Amino acid sequence: MPGHCHAAVASMENRFSKTNSSEYRLLDPDDSSTYLSVQNWKDNAVNPCINSTYAFIGKIMDAVKGMATKLNLFNLVNT
Repeated sequence: MPGHCHAAVASMENRFSKTNSSEYRLLDPDDSSTYLSVQNWKDNAVNPCINSTYAFIGKIMDAVKGMATKLNLFNLVNT
């Protein structure tokens, strides 16, 4: 999982604002820290201390596995 995931964080915050579901939220709403990456991005790191981060990673990995299985790609990579 890349450490810098601004698109994923922004997408899941947008999802949260529309559905009020924290199922895949990547930020802790109680975390008031602020930071700016060397690339000048804010909110581009997933929080490894919340369960929803792992739910998100699991969802993504299941989707990738499903696509790779459907395309029979596992014979091309070391699994």
